[in-house]
Amino acid sequence: MGGIGKTTLAQKIFNDEMVKKQFSNRVWLHVSKDYSHIELLKQVLRGVRGNDDGVQSRAEVEGRIVSLLSESLLLVLDDIWSASAWRDLLRNPILNGSCRTAILFTTRHEDVATDMRADFVHHVEKMDEDNGWELIRKIVFEDGEDQIISELKEVGMEIVRKCDGLPLAIKVIAGVLFRKERTKREWKKVIESDLWFMKENENEVSKALYLSYENLPCHLKQCFLSCAFYCAISIRSDIIRLWVAEGFVIERSNSLMEDIAEDYYKELIASNFLQMDHIFLTGTRFVMHDILRSFGENLMVDEGIIINDGQCTNTNSLTKIRHLSISNQGDLLLLPNVIIEQKCLRALHLVNCPQIKKIEDHAFKSLKRLRVLDLRDTCIDNLSDSLMKLLHLKYLGLDRTKIRKLPESIECLANLHTLNLSGCESLHELPKNITRLSNLRCLRIEDTPLTHVPKGVGKLKNLNYLSGFLVGHCDSMNKMDGGCDLDELQYLCNLRYLRMDKLERATSTVNRNFVLANKTFLRRLTLGWTMNDNENNEEQITEAERIFNQLCPPPTLQGLRIIDSFPGRHFPEWMVSTSVLDSLADLTFLCFVNFPSCTVLPPLGQLPNLKILEIEVGEAIKNIGPEFFGYRTPAFPKLEYLEFKNMPNWEAWVLREAQDGVDPNEDVHASNLNLFPSLKQCFFRYCPKLKNSILPSNRLLQINLCPKLEYVEKVGMLQQLEVIFPSEINQLPQWVSRLINGILHSLQTFYMECNSVLLDSCSKGKQNWHIIQQIPKVTIDSIDRERRLLLNKDSYKYEIKDEFGSFITLDQSILSVSEEIGQDQPSFRG
Repeated sequence: MGGIGKTTLAQKIFNDEMVKKQFSNRVWLHVSKDYSHIELLKQVLRGVRGNDDGVQSRAEVEGRIVSLLSESLLLVLDDIWSASAWRDLLRNPILNGSCRTAILFTTRHEDVATDMRADFVHHVEKMDEDNGWELIRKIVFEDGEDQIISELKEVGMEIVRKCDGLPLAIKVIAGVLFRKERTKREWKKVIESDLWFMKENENEVSKALYLSYENLPCHLKQCFLSCAFYCAISIRSDIIRLWVAEGFVIERSNSLMEDIAEDYYKELIASNFLQMDHIFLTGTRFVMHDILRSFGENLMVDEGIIINDGQCTNTNSLTKIRHLSISNQGDLLLLPNVIIEQKCLRALHLVNCPQIKKIEDHAFKSLKRLRVLDLRDTCIDNLSDSLMKLLHLKYLGLDRTKIRKLPESIECLANLHTLNLSGCESLHELPKNITRLSNLRCLRIEDTPLTHVPKGVGKLKNLNYLSGFLVGHCDSMNKMDGGCDLDELQYLCNLRYLRMDKLERATSTVNRNFVLANKTFLRRLTLGWTMNDNENNEEQITEAERIFNQLCPPPTLQGLRIIDSFPGRHFPEWMVSTSVLDSLADLTFLCFVNFPSCTVLPPLGQLPNLKILEIEVGEAIKNIGPEFFGYRTPAFPKLEYLEFKNMPNWEAWVLREAQDGVDPNEDVHASNLNLFPSLKQCFFRYCPKLKNSILPSNRLLQINLCPKLEYVEKVGMLQQLEVIFPSEINQLPQWVSRLINGILHSLQTFYMECNSVLLDSCSKGKQNWHIIQQIPKVTIDSIDRERRLLLNKDSYKYEIKDEFGSFITLDQSILSVSEEIGQDQPSFRG
């Protein structure tokens, strides 16, 4: 049944590290009842790293899929209601590819499993009472509340029994309890609610959902229903802006509406109506359970309809329809007559409509009350005059459309809050009158070929999200409109998110210290240069460093990304200043990409709340020393994710400066210092000259293409080790064997990718067998994917591919004989 945990279990399998190593391609498809044929195929294509640009027909998509399926594939079909989705749509292109394929699917119906001819069926069981109570405990209580937990256990177990062992029901009820007083009296009220006594054909999940929904305040009910309706929206900032546009946010003095909406979002997460998508480390995306989405759609039946392939899925009522979602229509968008006649539509949302090129012009003349118009991912290339007369419009989504030009009459959209134009590849300029949209709060223009941003953007005092602000003009000789310089930004005091590009074009001589200094709401900042190394000169380098030094961020900053080719020789002074770094106490995310001339990293270890650090600083870094940690103890106290990537000349990471006759690592261990106490994942990726390095204690360590590595600092409780070697490495380096021996007490899984010679040396009885045989789970793949070694507590397999591309187990005795007679690979023919 729905809500019992099928998808959760499938996700555990899909994201399991050992499974990831077995399948070079993994594709997750949510099928559901009303799936789009072409969109499912496109998802498969994108999942195997294909490009769906310009493909319209099913045959085109299938052809591209087949051409890319040369390696192993795990395909997950989640919530499949009919075997036809596999049999009639996906089977041929998948099986026509030359790869090993495994299909995992979840379904509520036994006959679907039969029709799919499943090799194995696992029935997910209900949760027992003890685990149900444990789930409530984790959601409702914190550590150290043992006494009150003990007092409420009896009534809590009664609530668990009401939920009949369904994890989803238990989770949403826990969300209700989270907001209640922790007393038996209040919890008894939950048990005695009339909603538990609904008609018998309603299952426990529905009853739990109704009870949880009714306990939400009015504004959160609207926000939840909005999430259910906007089925294609999964980005936190997008759904928040839709809530603001639809008027769901209750204003508070001295607070931005987006900040208030952020609190709403957190409340829905805490109530388990939404879940964080943990694939995205920064928490920028969310997911909604299918049962919750269906529940929300049913509650909206009186004011919202969904049209898929011309069919209305919600038809209970066609009175006062305020929300309309349309998917899979042809090149002309046609609205139902009832919508046009009622004239009360508030939101029009297009999903999976890549063919739509035009909207019937008279439609907008009847939609005077429209607040939200989302046309993303369509082929629309211009906006009609009638659209410019939608005076109540607050949200206009044109991301990744074919729009070529916006009309000057866009200034008529006086109430517009959000204008999304990201990824519009045909858009080269913005109308000058865009600066008259005085109520604009969000402007997204990143990833577009714009030449410049019109002067006067600084007049948009209400802007709090500006992504893709271009400095200057691509034509330095343009006298008519030289674009915006940095001084335009100093007037935008409400910015929460800012991305600046083309900083090399800055020419203003004003004091740039004021550009960011007054941004007391700023949370995320991205700075981008785009410079050709061949064109760098002393004057450019000096000016770039001066600009950088003057762009000191405010202490409210939580995320900082510096991208593209910064030409300076040093990180800015504010990044190495102890006092400034101390002021950035809220910073949780930091990413450096391409600093080709910087030789020393800033003392980032003193950032007290930093959780994610990504460093890809280019060619100049040769050594990282104690300066990286700063003066604070512990260094990097809350860092959970650390990645070093594409550092071609990096040679060593040491804990103290080298002295004559003294190894910089000798008798100095990271475990003896207070470094990285919270680290969970650490990655070294393509550092071809790295010889010596400390390895911070963490759960997951990956060392990818670092062939020169000779000495590594031992780590503490490492649970998962992954090593990827280039093809020229034939012997297991000593640092690997020393590291494994030092962490056997905690190591659970080991993965290695290497050539066939090194793989074979790890097989049973061979040179390196004694090193790996004590590890609970081992997977070793050859680079060419022709061989693999699988080891766990219960089994050992050495497998090679046969002539049909399938793995077969190689008997160890056969392997020994074949080697004695000089064969590279035994024959399996005849």
